[in-house]
Amino acid sequence: MVKTILFLTGSCDREIWMWKIYQEMAKTQAIKPHFIATREKNLDYLVAQGVPKNEITTLFPFHNGSTADRGYLSKCEQRYNINIWDAWSVSAVRKRSRGKLSTEEILSYFQSAFEGMERIVEEIKPDYCICYGPSGYHAIVLYSVLQKNKVRIIELVSSIVPNRFTFAEDLSNIWPSLDYAYKDIKRNGLSSEERIKSEQFVKDFQNKPKIQDCAKEFKEPLRKKAERASSYAYQVLKYRKLPPDLRFVFWPLIQKVYDHAGIFETPRPGEKYVLFPLHYQPESTTLIYGKWYVDQLSLIENISKSMPLTHLLYVKEHPFGYGNRNLSFYKRIKKIPNVRLISPHQNNFELIKKSSLLLTITGTSGWEALLFEIPAVTFGNIFYNVCEETIKVKNIEFLPEIIKNSVDRKINRDNLINFVAAMFRCSYSGLARLPSDCNNHSLDKDNIKRLVQGISDYMLKKEKN
Repeated sequence: MVKTILFLTGSCDREIWMWKIYQEMAKTQAIKPHFIATREKNLDYLVAQGVPKNEITTLFPFHNGSTADRGYLSKCEQRYNINIWDAWSVSAVRKRSRGKLSTEEILSYFQSAFEGMERIVEEIKPDYCICYGPSGYHAIVLYSVLQKNKVRIIELVSSIVPNRFTFAEDLSNIWPSLDYAYKDIKRNGLSSEERIKSEQFVKDFQNKPKIQDCAKEFKEPLRKKAERASSYAYQVLKYRKLPPDLRFVFWPLIQKVYDHAGIFETPRPGEKYVLFPLHYQPESTTLIYGKWYVDQLSLIENISKSMPLTHLLYVKEHPFGYGNRNLSFYKRIKKIPNVRLISPHQNNFELIKKSSLLLTITGTSGWEALLFEIPAVTFGNIFYNVCEETIKVKNIEFLPEIIKNSVDRKINRDNLINFVAAMFRCSYSGLARLPSDCNNHSLDKDNIKRLVQGISDYMLKKEKN
């Protein structure tokens, strides 16, 4: 039986990644592909590979769209259970120029996005959509329309366990197979092999913690830097706009100024503290999965009001957020009497290990805290909320009580071991990282094979259910 599969491209070399995944899948499966290009470079690449234009739909998020029909858009909100202004907030903060767009311009973008997705569903009749990480309003529209029309979403997700990946199916940020595996383990227990493997993983992490699969682990060779610079020049000449990544050029200069301004502090020996690592923004981790707490300054103030006198609140700057925030942001934090603004140069793992409690919106630091057997409190949607050792704040008014009951609490180690085992059980071997985030290691031939094996297995299980 031929499967019709959408491949969603986008930024960070997604078009190359999805093309290679399609090619590998086509070796063993009967596939009718259709590619969604959200940028000019996606379209250019796919056409250069020989993809027929009738197999590509362009959904450029910020090109002039159709005239907005508010009646149609209102029906779309109801039909697809989506709030347009909520979805727009995901894209609006990523560029200052978007603050100058008129309401009619914004609505015209949504008009084109809804019409384009409805046309794809009606004409292409896809069975699946393979993608990676929503990052803009158009992705929220896409997910909502596909779900309503019962098109199965297979979103590649790094499982946080090094070199393993799994899948998401919606915008909940909960992995269905993880939820199922953890519940099954709680009911039926672990095999001896699973328990040994999980115990060893926790022990190894506590003895020598490692960051998740990411660019930090892959040094970019000079050839790659030259290729990236050449790509930027090509984009400037052809599309007459600056690549967004160029903003990183100025960050080191700003960082040096902050380092010498005495803004940041270091931990004090013997001081008891609750840790809140700042999130890098703008990112989908807060814009989509933690949207009610996207204003971190307000959240920090609420946390500080909820703190017992026995502990201070340590707010640690994110290494990538450092240089991307205004000085006024830091000044407002430093005015709070029971807060220390901790330098981004401090070791995150050491801070977590010595903390009494970790609070985060949706950060991976919560997962790392659990591995160190430190209780974690979250404010947004994140995969480790599945584990009952994590407390998700559902009402900010209860935060003082949550913190009071959580500081220095010993977590249930059996629950931790079961959850780690579920992470292994629900995941597959392979690197699911955007090519630009891992210096193209995810494009390696063997890795593409592993990704496709995982996708095929997951699709087969979904079809059986």
